[in-house]
Amino acid sequence: MSPVIKQSISLGLPHTIRTMTQIASPVAIQADFDGRELKMGQTTYKLFMQGDQYWVRTPHPKWEIDQDPLKIRKHPNPPMSE
Repeated sequence: MSPVIKQSISLGLPHTIRTMTQIASPVAIQADFDGRELKMGQTTYKLFMQGDQYWVRTPHPKWEIDQDPLKIRKHPNPPMSE
């Protein structure tokens, strides 16, 4: 039994564990991965497909880790991952 479930039981909390993992398919993916761009603050995310794979282009993780979490979405042009 996982530590999370043990702690939930000891606290009298419900302990139903549900995963969010499923195979990416046109049935499971509801978003349009057609090259469109979504914005959060000043950061743009691009949703696209390569063959039958679903991709999201995001800011480069190494750059993102060094940013102030309260200011990151206001950055006008973060370096993007490839």
